[in-house]
Amino acid sequence: MKPLLDYAPAMELGKLQPGMMLMDSPLTDVKDWTPKNYGGTHRGLVTVREALKDSINLPAARAFLLMEPYEATAYLEKMGFTSLIHGADRYNKAMSLGALTRGVTVEENTNAFTTFANGGQFIDAYLIDKIIGHDGEVVYEHEAVSDDVFTPQTAYLTLDMMRDVLYDGGTASRVPNYLNFKADWAGKTGTSQDWHDSWFVGLNPNVTLGVWTGYEQPMSLDRSNYAHRTQRLWALLINAAYGVNKDLIAPRERFSMPNGIVKRTICGISGKLASKACEQAGLVRTDLFNAKFAPDEEDDALESIRYVVLNGINYLALDTTPTEFTKKGLTFEIERLQDGTFNAQDGIATKEAQENGKVPGPVTNVTISNQFIIWSKHSENDIVGYRIYQVEEDDHTLVGSVASFADTRSFKLPDDGNYYVTAVDVIGNESPPSDVVSFNP
Repeated sequence: MKPLLDYAPAMELGKLQPGMMLMDSPLTDVKDWTPKNYGGTHRGLVTVREALKDSINLPAARAFLLMEPYEATAYLEKMGFTSLIHGADRYNKAMSLGALTRGVTVEENTNAFTTFANGGQFIDAYLIDKIIGHDGEVVYEHEAVSDDVFTPQTAYLTLDMMRDVLYDGGTASRVPNYLNFKADWAGKTGTSQDWHDSWFVGLNPNVTLGVWTGYEQPMSLDRSNYAHRTQRLWALLINAAYGVNKDLIAPRERFSMPNGIVKRTICGISGKLASKACEQAGLVRTDLFNAKFAPDEEDDALESIRYVVLNGINYLALDTTPTEFTKKGLTFEIERLQDGTFNAQDGIATKEAQENGKVPGPVTNVTISNQFIIWSKHSENDIVGYRIYQVEEDDHTLVGSVASFADTRSFKLPDDGNYYVTAVDVIGNESPPSDVVSFNP
């Protein structure tokens, strides 16, 4: 479903292009819908191309949410989906990941994918070409009718991304090894909820073949082998067809790139030309663009900031956050990415840290070991670091500090003597001293 309903429509409307980025993180701000990734892991910022190649759910859901539900669903209707239920499906967000009320036939799904190979035109499939009577007169002859669904540029960009599905570690990268011939293949895998259905659709400039495996009544497939079996079945069928008609099944020509496709180096999070700040953040991407939507101005969404790391997540530091516990980084304000905090890229923070309203209590379990003072992690959730003091009579001398992002709770002592540790929260509140420990080598 992802190419048909999410990515191709979003590219057609100018909301996305292959090198632009989407968030792969929990989707928490959509009412009554909490989609998850296969395997439950998250990658942070990923390009549209990467998300499609690996069939990641959450970026696809976000691509769909960039559009009005009916706006996206209308493309499915243009591509021959006849099983959509008006009302139930047209506004069903879970459709973006394939959750149709009635599902779709293999013929209709395969037919829809052929739209991309036809340069964005939908041409309905048929079985009977012509019927000739006993007298030689033509009783019936099929007349093909086409419907413009996508521009040739959108169709080609979608095909080019679907090429990656079969190569470079994509979800169907085993397929080329099963084939007895070579062609310019693009394709898409699919798995439904609870592994009830497994799909693979593959297409080249001449033919499109779609395969579905599942049970007559909904039941989970073998989780360890279902995708392998579906793709192997697809390969056996296309190899058999190749044995019958090599020229049809294995065309020498590749998908033709239309005019209006350009290559640009962009800042992935904004789609604008890459700036130095974007380069510093590691967010520069080079990819193909529909020239109509190619950027002509430099990215200005990034700005320098200081940030803290709390429980493994980057947050914007507060004005009163001690600088010794902060890092230099970047932030940006892009609506489609502002749905939660994330630690997708080192040096980037988008949401301001929150102070929990408490002055931290004393640090506990402070000990000495081999000239290192060691302590336990503080229980408060807004601690940005720790300070180590040496005590000499009435003097309390700061000898060092350790930020929470350092992922260590130890410090090498400079000399013998008495020491204690304090915790510092994000607003700058410092805890009372811990128990004093002595270092006497």
